[in-house]
Amino acid sequence: MRDVGLDYLKLIMSIMVVGIHVGFLSYHDHLLSSVFAQGLFRIAVPVFFIINGFYLYETFVNNKESKVFSYLLGLFLIWQFVYSYFYIGLAAENFGSFLLTFLMGYNHLWYISALIVGVVFVRFVSGFSTRRLATIALCLFVVGCFMQYGDVYGFIPFESGYLYYRNALFMAFPFLIIGFLFRRFEKQGGQLFQVTWLHLIAACALIMLESVLNFQYHGEIKGYDIPFGLIVTAPIVFLFFYQKFPKRQSTLSKDIATYSTGIYLIHPWFNYFIHTQNMPHGTLTKFILSSCLSALTVYLFLLCQKTIRSFANTQEVAK
Repeated sequence: MRDVGLDYLKLIMSIMVVGIHVGFLSYHDHLLSSVFAQGLFRIAVPVFFIINGFYLYETFVNNKESKVFSYLLGLFLIWQFVYSYFYIGLAAENFGSFLLTFLMGYNHLWYISALIVGVVFVRFVSGFSTRRLATIALCLFVVGCFMQYGDVYGFIPFESGYLYYRNALFMAFPFLIIGFLFRRFEKQGGQLFQVTWLHLIAACALIMLESVLNFQYHGEIKGYDIPFGLIVTAPIVFLFFYQKFPKRQSTLSKDIATYSTGIYLIHPWFNYFIHTQNMPHGTLTKFILSSCLSALTVYLFLLCQKTIRSFANTQEVAK
């Protein structure tokens, strides 16, 4: 049985990540770009972390931590190699920067490295009470947000500031805990808060309003990895999709989950390819092309996978 709603949600979040990385609509309208790329779309990675944390409960109960850790580490190393073209040159120019990129992840791969460390953190505190875990998550999130706003607004400037708050401690860990607590509460017989369309719309409006206020202050597009509104919006979006779609056996849902992962992992290559064709950053066309080419790549992968399996089954029958 699959949580169909969460598979659909992951696909939507992956498309949002593409939107962030192509500067969605920034070529056309800076305010709209801030509302989406620096506002609504920023729920994507926290929602991914909530989903990861949600499934961590069973991982810990079934003592499969080492298996999950090994899988994530292997995934990280494979994709670091795939993207090594973009950072391998740093080894000769600035070894410190190269080492930092290798350990924390190139570009979007920071998510996997943060997830690996975050899983370890959550495992150590998984026996804590709900109140204690919720307090830890909220405090870490607030500290991370404060550091980010201090950096962006200039009253606590950091060099390469995002590295200080867009990481396992201040971003991955809080949202992993939220997902973990949701699942533990549910498994212990609790009833999760029932999210309606009104809650969803209000939560999304909240984070979009925050992005508008930030844009009005700066007068230009500024990057915000963890807006304050995320602590409300991301959990509500997760709960809405989790509750609105019943569990069921679904091959389509499984394929959708594969599309989500594939689009997230492969899209920077297409962003780069499109950039080499001199297409301006922030155009709607670039967003559509990157999304579609990434999805097409996943489709071809699934097609090859199914063809190989069909051929293998045919050979087995022939024996």
